[in-house]
Amino acid sequence: MKPLQFLAVGFELAILIIAGVFIGLKLDEHFKTNGILVALLLMLILTGWIIRIVRLNQKFERENP
Repeated sequence: MKPLQFLAVGFELAILIIAGVFIGLKLDEHFKTNGILVALLLMLILTGWIIRIVRLNQKFERENP
């Protein structure tokens, strides 16, 4: 694994946040939930992203002792 993968992870996060806000706003508009779905979706996205970072870091440490 190359260290440049960690750079790509930053771009992933930015894209995920933008997409999450956009989708969350559309869902909030449809279900009239006043921002609850945006917050929930962003929490799910960030949780998944943190799990991905931890796994990526573990794999990187195994390959590069």
